Amino acid sequence: MAEEEPANRAEAVPSDVQEELKKLGADHGTAARPFAPYVVEEGRPITGQNPFSAGAGAEAVVRRLAAE
Repeated sequence: MAEEEPANRAEAVPSDVQEELKKLGADHGTAARPFAPYVVEEGRPITGQNPFSAGAGAEAVVRRLAAE
């Protein structure tokens, strides 16, 4: 929970989604540093790591919609 602890939000997050994904065998990545934008486009799904990824995520969605 690299971002939750510095933001004093660790108690608000009931489980570590990253660890659960790894247990299920997911290919999981994170930003190089906490709170940096991080967006992944994997086929149709587009995901962002944190609120700072919203802009880049929106741009990815617009690009995808324009291409379809």
